Parts: sequence; C-alpha cells; structure tokens
Amino acid sequence: GVNGVAVRCITTLPPSHRVQEFIDEVGQKPLAASALGPNAVICRKFHAKFQEEGAYLSNEIMPVGDREVFVQRFDENPYHRFMGLTVVAIADDYAHLKLTISDSTPTGIGGSVNGGILASMVDMAAVAAVFSKAMPGSEPAGTADLSITYLRQAHGRWLDAKARVVKRGRQLSTVAIEIFTDEGRLCSSGRVLYAMRTAPENA
Repeated sequence: GVNGVAVRCITTLPPSHRVQEFIDEVGQKPLAASALGPNAVICRKFHAKFQEEGAYLSNEIMPVGDREVFVQRFDENPYHRFMGLTVVAIADDYAHLKLTISDSTPTGIGGSVNGGILASMVDMAAVAAVFSKAMPGSEPAGTADLSITYLRQAHGRWLDAKARVVKRGRQLSTVAIEIFTDEGRLCSSGRVLYAMRTAPENA
C-alpha cells in the first residue's frame, strides 16, 4: 500500500467501476512526500490493469498517420477519459494535449497533480507526436525510455502538454515534451525514446 492505501488489481467489475474504485482508493488521497517511487507504482498498476482490459493504446486501434481517427480514438480511450486527457492539436511531428483537472484527478504534495499523471502526459504526448506522421515500412513498438523532470508543482484548472519530435530514426524517435499550467508556467519537462520496428509485410 501507499500511505496506508491498498493498491490492488480489480478483476470482477466492468471497466467504469474499476476506474471509480481506483479513484476512491487512491486518486483522492495525497501521496507520500518522497512520492516518485509510490507514484510510479500506482501509475504502473493502473496502466497494467487497463492493458489487461484491452483499453489501452494498441497498434491495431491507434493508427499512425491518420490524425482524424487517431484523435477520435485517443479521446475515447478509457484511461485518457479517466485522466481527463484530450488532444488539442496535432501536426507533423507535433502534438498538444490538455489535461482537465477535476476532483477525481490523483494528487500529490499540496494538492498538486500526481507525478504519475504527469509522467503519463509525457508518454501520451510523445505517442501522439510520433503517430502524427505516417512511417512507411515501419510500425510502432512502444516507449523505449522515458524521463521526466518535475520543475514545480502542477496546479490550476488544466495542464497543457506539448510534444515535438526532435529526431526520427529508423528504430527510435526522440521526443521532447513540456507541460504547462493554465497560467503558462512550465511545471515539468520530459524526453521519450519511442521505438519502431519493421512492419511484417516488409520483414
């Protein structure tokens, strides 16, 4: 558990109830002051549970290069809906996501947005930026590396994550991400290495 809160896998209820139970148990309780480790544990457990349910990103349902369909499916994704995360804009090698902060947003020190949520924003903004552009002969293989620097607490009505692909390689794309408060203050910055692999038909 984290701060006495049991974090457990929930396997018997429909996804919407699992989300609410996760919020009830963890999301509305501040986490430990040394919170990066516990936050990461919570975030990983939540990601894993949604992957088990088939509700997370997959190559089959998140098209590379088809921006209109990507945005629709991104915004409909249960994990993104839980976070309040939507696509604001997408262009070649660029994505802008918005996190609407609500009473159910998991919190950290001083009521700021939980660090695990910020890390998810970094990851998802990078995915959107990479997927913004078709890459013939290749298909997504997943996030290979992610780092985030927490510059200041994240407060406000919403947060903006802006991602730009710095370099596209045959196997790895490097993406730089910045997260801003609704007052335009930079609160976190991140870097993601996103992996690609040769599509089966080109292997």
